Amino acid sequence: MCSRSQVLNLLHLLVLGPVLLYIGLNRLVSPKWLLNLLVVLGVVVILYHGYLLYNSWDKPWAFIYLIHVLIVGPSLIWVGLRHSGYELLVAIGAIAMLYNAWRLYKSMK
Repeated sequence: MCSRSQVLNLLHLLVLGPVLLYIGLNRLVSPKWLLNLLVVLGVVVILYHGYLLYNSWDKPWAFIYLIHVLIVGPSLIWVGLRHSGYELLVAIGAIAMLYNAWRLYKSMK
C-alpha cells in the first residue's frame, strides 16, 4: 500500500507534471477553457498551500508549501490570464516530475 506522500509524489509525477509540460510545449493549441482552468488551479494552489503553510510553518516541509504559494500558484495564474510565459509551465512541470521521482525513489528504499 502506498503512503499519502507516495500518492502525492505519483500524482505530481504522472499527472500534474506532464499536464504542465503539455500545456507549456503546446501553447498554440491549448484551448481557452484549459487556460481558464489554470487560473482557477492557481488560486486553489495558493489558498490550499497557504493554509498548509500557516498551520505548519515550523515543520521541515514548509518550504514546499512556500514554493507553491510564491511560485507555482502565481505562475499558473499568470499564464492563464496573460497567455504568455509558457516556459514557466515547462520548467515547473519538469522540476515537479524530477523532484517527485526522487522523493518516490527515496521513500521506496
